Amino acid sequence: MDEAARRRVAVRLRLLLERWSGTEQEEERTAAHRELETASADALFDLISTEFGKS
Repeated sequence: MDEAARRRVAVRLRLLLERWSGTEQEEERTAAHRELETASADALFDLISTEFGKS
């Protein structure tokens, strides 16, 4: 196997490992937390209303 092929395999293995380890999911959760922390009260109430309907 030549060096270029080894690099391609290494990149694919790293991507697979990231998917298995949940790294991408953790990044998505972190981004969602940041959005919630910076959201206004009106935006939060709109989200709740959209997700759960008005009571």
